[in-house]
Amino acid sequence: MGYDCDICQGREKIRLPIYRRAMAFSADVLPDPVESSREYPCPECADVTRLERVQAARQETFAPTYINDDRFIEHVRSGLARQIGAFLMDNGYIKFERSPDDEQNMRFAMRATVGVVRPNQLDNLEERIAERQTEVASAVAQEAERQINNWGSYYGHAAIDKDMATRFVRESLGLVLKKRAEWKPVSPVAGQGALK
Repeated sequence: MGYDCDICQGREKIRLPIYRRAMAFSADVLPDPVESSREYPCPECADVTRLERVQAARQETFAPTYINDDRFIEHVRSGLARQIGAFLMDNGYIKFERSPDDEQNMRFAMRATVGVVRPNQLDNLEERIAERQTEVASAVAQEAERQINNWGSYYGHAAIDKDMATRFVRESLGLVLKKRAEWKPVSPVAGQGALK
């Protein structure tokens, strides 16, 4: 879209008015100037997505430790950046657009767009992932503890074998992952989500 968007004329931004309550001013009190509008991404053509749908592209390389030169570090960084660029290109993360031909100058414009996330937003995403990992680990530990504490209670056994304890940990992990896979969203009124 971009070039021929009927809403933003290719700017990918629109300006909307901020509605304010009408105020009466007297000659003694000067009006206080306030912002009358704000810019927002164009709903038609701007590439905007929820943070949860963002995928981080990462590349990794190994470099020898005996080369202690700032130019070498820049070379390694440049190589990694090129690897990420190739990954984005090969996997369709870059959107290419071609403008209509400019007959007078015998040329056309080509635009490449790739979604970029601000570093603080990416940090938020990684924090959320770490939070979920902690939740899963905690749930597995609680389930394993429950099973281990329950083991042998019917027969009056106090000790538990290592192989039995490790089996309970594996079973607990499977049970927690199965419950999380069965998670179904519910209506916002009832809550955000529930485990079966």
